[in-house]
Amino acid sequence: MTFRIGDSVQPSLPGLSPSEAVVDELLDCLQLYTEGDEEQLKSRINEEAYYRNFVGLARTLQPDGAKVKLVGFTTTHSGKVKQVALRKQAVFETPSLTAQDVIPEHGKKGTQDTEPVQLRGELLIANATKKSPKQSGEIEIVMSGNIKVTVVVPPGMMSDIVKPLWESEVEVIGTRKGKKVHLMQIRPAS
Repeated sequence: MTFRIGDSVQPSLPGLSPSEAVVDELLDCLQLYTEGDEEQLKSRINEEAYYRNFVGLARTLQPDGAKVKLVGFTTTHSGKVKQVALRKQAVFETPSLTAQDVIPEHGKKGTQDTEPVQLRGELLIANATKKSPKQSGEIEIVMSGNIKVTVVVPPGMMSDIVKPLWESEVEVIGTRKGKKVHLMQIRPAS
């Protein structure tokens, strides 16, 4: 599949980047992502919400490894070819969350320590009504047995990463803090 963006005869407005510069920046950042160079990527995308959003979107572009093994990007301009290849991402090894983990025993408060967790369920409830775009939103994942888990969504991820997964079965990787899970990654359930 090939997409053509812009043209060499297309005029650019003063103060706006031509399409080649935008595509080059995207590919440079995707290359840093595929190399796992988090420090360099964060220096290029220095606002935390934009960084999380970029990483979340890059994860959605990655192939599943079963039906699609590679997603490649190639640009050519001024006779120079640039290529970036995304391959299947390694899955985090995290314990799955069970109903016993979610529902604390009577009178027992949730743990204050953070621990990595993975859960699977349907994304049916979302609250993005926080007053500031820098505040987190929340979603609820409905697991089997109608167990609802509240997941805190970092700023910048609700619209682009979470919203497209609405009303579908998802896998969530995050850290549990008390009774809530803080989202690190969300993807369609495989």
